[in-house]
Amino acid sequence: MKIIGIDPGSTRAGYGVIEFHAQSATFIDGGIFSVTSSHNHQRLKELYDECHTLFKHHCPDVVGMEKLFFGKNIKTATDVSQSRGVIALCIAQYNIPLYEFTPLEVKQGMTGYGSADKKSITRMVQGTLHLPPTFAHVPDDVFDALAIALIAGYTATKERHHSL
Repeated sequence: MKIIGIDPGSTRAGYGVIEFHAQSATFIDGGIFSVTSSHNHQRLKELYDECHTLFKHHCPDVVGMEKLFFGKNIKTATDVSQSRGVIALCIAQYNIPLYEFTPLEVKQGMTGYGSADKKSITRMVQGTLHLPPTFAHVPDDVFDALAIALIAGYTATKERHHSL
């Protein structure tokens, strides 16, 4: 099953694409959506176009996306919510099942510890996907997106087993 994980943000979003079989996973692709406009409506259009291109290219079976857990800064929370809405619209247009996780759920799923730091998540993703050390310089948003994709894979697999 091909899974895309997305870590939405107010000014950029990370994505990670994996192939998930049983309890093993293989890295396919990852990066940052290149959104350049400073105008909110244009930024959202660029994000939509990037998502559309990614989904069309990879044809995922499942998408995982981080939930907005809380917002200390109202403007940032609003911007992230708008980004999530645009991404969710694109997912719905492709009729792809969506799994959403809080940062706590991702951390617990990847490390067993809900207060895990970014380095712990990065190490677990690198180990699980057998990524070379050169990946250590990849932005945190990509590692977060790959972690979300992995958790979506585990969740989808568990749900399929329970429905049998």
